[in-house]
Amino acid sequence: MITEELQLETIKLVIFDVDGTLYNQRKLQFCMCLSLLKYYLIHPFEIKDLYILYQFRKEREKHSGYNSTNLNEEQYEWCASKLHIPVKRVKAVISKWIYDTPLRYLRNTQYSGAPALFDTLRGQNIKIAAYSDYPANDKLNAMNLKTDISVSSTDAEINSFKPSPQGIYFICKELNIDKEACLFIGDRDSRDGQCARNAGVRYIVLPSKNKDKEKLFVFLAHAFEMKNRIN
Repeated sequence: MITEELQLETIKLVIFDVDGTLYNQRKLQFCMCLSLLKYYLIHPFEIKDLYILYQFRKEREKHSGYNSTNLNEEQYEWCASKLHIPVKRVKAVISKWIYDTPLRYLRNTQYSGAPALFDTLRGQNIKIAAYSDYPANDKLNAMNLKTDISVSSTDAEINSFKPSPQGIYFICKELNIDKEACLFIGDRDSRDGQCARNAGVRYIVLPSKNKDKEKLFVFLAHAFEMKNRIN
């Protein structure tokens, strides 16, 4: 049983990945495709922006686990260098389509079981953190999900893409909680699962089917509630 393997009674901190973990990535992608199509039908001369989006994501994937002293700036420079365009243009496109526009859809695409799990954890005085390769604060606010701390791989204190464990180490240190009392929940084994293994913390990689993700959130909320009653 998952509750026995994870020893929920010893967990004092749950760290959540954000993208694809707290919301339905496919639904969001569908909404974004419609937004992109609508926008570039009206602004055809800006359609090259789509290649900026593609190249930006591609470069980030290529730099999995990368460490730097200024990762936030470098991620834009990789793309700008490949496409021979100003960094300023890359930043504008990424800000519009990756950081800002998705926010309007998150409330309707988030997994319904996530808020209940957050409430259960908070009711038991278990700390909640978010750790994403992308900035997460605005996304969490859009979903009305409150955390004790939220960090991004591009934050100055982290400067490392997953599966580097730097973000987990930072969160545990900031909240003064031993990693042995931490549980990490994510949706990609190659990034989130490996990140947890690198840090030496317990973890759950969500199932691939969205309906199974929903069920797991409900199950975990119930499991934590039962753990509290037993203790």
